[in-house]
Amino acid sequence: MTAGPTVEKIDPVRVMTNISTGKTGTLLASELVSAGAKVTLVYGPGTAIPPKGAKVIHVRTVTEMFNAVKKELRKKFDVVILAAAVSDFIPKNSNAKMKSNKNTVIKLTRAPKIIDHIKKLHKGILVGFKAEANVSKKELVFRARKKLKESDADLMIANDIGSGYNNSDYNEVFLVDSQNVVKTGRKTKAKIVKIIRKNIEKNLN
Repeated sequence: MTAGPTVEKIDPVRVMTNISTGKTGTLLASELVSAGAKVTLVYGPGTAIPPKGAKVIHVRTVTEMFNAVKKELRKKFDVVILAAAVSDFIPKNSNAKMKSNKNTVIKLTRAPKIIDHIKKLHKGILVGFKAEANVSKKELVFRARKKLKESDADLMIANDIGSGYNNSDYNEVFLVDSQNVVKTGRKTKAKIVKIIRKNIEKNLN
């Protein structure tokens, strides 16, 4: 599984990243380890501490994360869970520090969508995470199901990371598959990962 943010260099001292702490992903990894699963965690530079008992592969960039996932998928896994907050764009890196007294245009290229490549490498269950900001619950579920179909995933965990949902200890998610939607309601992330784990186990049975 993946968790945490990614970091992309703009120049030798500046980076582009996001505010993900990796907390939900590491809690889910811990929950799975406690349930007896063998977990490999490809982890970006989050502040949350990965669980003991998981094999942890530390990465920083989208490219590093994608390469690590592809390498691990040469082995057999029952489930792939992509919980990382991966950058959608990669800046064109400058080897020289940008001048602070000049206006600057930063060129971005689209980063690979890791989830769109998994089913070519993995025939088991695929679980993705879909974060949106300040959208209606109906729209959130619609976008999650759209991504579910595009990536051929089995389950999508959707949540709103907008201004009204910025408590790092609590969350509300929707578990979306091709037929059903499970609403968790607002709960601690520790409780939410238990719900996710039980749903994944149902898919395995």
